[in-house]
Amino acid sequence: MVLTDGQRRRLGDWTFESVAWNEVPIYGGNRNIALIHCPPTGAETAISYPENVDWGDLELAEMLMHDDPDFVPRIVLSGHVHRPRGWHDRMGSTLTLNPGVNAGAPWPNHNIIDLADRTVEHRSHGVSADKIQF
Repeated sequence: MVLTDGQRRRLGDWTFESVAWNEVPIYGGNRNIALIHCPPTGAETAISYPENVDWGDLELAEMLMHDDPDFVPRIVLSGHVHRPRGWHDRMGSTLTLNPGVNAGAPWPNHNIIDLADRTVEHRSHGVSADKIQF
C-alpha cells in the first residue's frame, strides 16, 4: 500500500490516513492509523536522546489530548526524530510510534504492527527489542 498526503486506504477493518506536512489527522476512531512526519510534542517519540530536545508537533499534541476516541486516531506512526527517547508512548488514548534511526545498521529500525493481535514489536539491528499491546 502506498499513500500520498491526504489519502486514506482501508486494510481490513483498519483505515490508514497519510497526513500532509503541517497538518493534523482529520479522521479519528478506534481503527484509524495516522501516518505523519512529526510525532506529538511531549511524547517520548518526539524528544531526542541524549539532547532532550522536543521536536514534536504542538498542534498534533493538543488534538490528541482531547482523548475522544471518535475524534483522534488509535495509532500515530511518525519519524522526524532520529534518536527518540522512546520508540512508543501514549497521548490520551492514542499510541504514538517512532522507530528511530540506527545509522550503519545492516537494516533500518522498524516496528511490526499486528492489527489482529493488537501488538507492536520494535526491531533494532534486526533483533526484537520490545513488544507492547495496544
